[in-house]
Formats: sequence, C-alpha cells, structure tokens
Amino acid sequence: MSDGVVGRIPRTPSTVVRPILDTDINHLLQVQHHAYEQRYWESAESFRAKVIAGAGSCCGAWNDGTMLGYLIALPLTDNAAPSLNSADLPAVAPDTATTMFIHDLAVLPDHRGAGLADVLLVHLYESALRRNIEQFRLISVQESQPFWQSRGFVVEPDPVPPGYGPEAVLMSRR
Repeated sequence: MSDGVVGRIPRTPSTVVRPILDTDINHLLQVQHHAYEQRYWESAESFRAKVIAGAGSCCGAWNDGTMLGYLIALPLTDNAAPSLNSADLPAVAPDTATTMFIHDLAVLPDHRGAGLADVLLVHLYESALRRNIEQFRLISVQESQPFWQSRGFVVEPDPVPPGYGPEAVLMSRR
C-alpha cells in the first residue's frame, strides 16, 4: 500500500472497525440508502448472503453505535462477479480463493473525504494477505472510477454482470 493511502487514514480512536455480523444488516441497509441511488439498493437477503460468503473480509466502521461505512468483499476462485442484488453466490473454500471481489464500499455522505474508506480497505488488504490473495476486482458505479484508480485499480475489458447499469466499469488491481 502506498504511503499516500496510509497518510489518509484518520486517527480517530472512537471509530472501531470490526467484522459485519448478521445483526448489523439493518445498519448496513441504512448506510446503503444514504450512499447510493435507489437503483443500486440491495435487499437484506442479498447482503446477508454476501456477508456469509465473505466472512472475514466484510467489515464495518462504527462510532458510538452508528455504522459510518462498510465494505463487502467476497473471496472467489475465478474472475466471476456476482450480480447486483443477488443472494446466489458461489461457495468458495477459504484456502482456494484467488481473487477478492470488492462488492460494495459505502460511507455515509457526512463522513466522506476523511479517509474512512481507506481504513476499510486496509482491513480488507490485510485479510486478503492472510489468505495469500493478491488480486482484487470490483465494479465501479456512480462515477467512482477516479476513486478506485487513485488506489491502483485499472479498467478491465470484461463485461459487467447484470444489474449494475450501462455506466458500470469492471476494474482490477494486483
């Protein structure tokens, strides 16, 4: 990770990053509703399936009982990407994953720009490192491509799965 990313990590001792639990789904949905246009909203069932499939790589940032942001990532064995709002996910044994798919990174609008997204990404990178995963993929939506490019992601020519919209872009980082 570059020193530029580390330099953006906020030093707020009251913010706690921890794994997302099943009991956090309603908090996650609230953040999602503030962070995304309605056409990108996913159901509780979809998030629950992704949190289960991504156990150990999904995390939330909390301050005084309020979720400020979350990151949902799934270990995969190939370059597949799940469809938006789908609970139909491949079962991947933790020791066989070769790619970490960042499905969703969301921060409440009032907390953007303070480095919270980078805190969540550091958590993910550390989790992936423990699993010997060095490849990351994601689908950029809502004009987030510059954000991801500044973190080392590049555009890929592969098609985007259903539901993300025509402006969505597949990106990767090694």
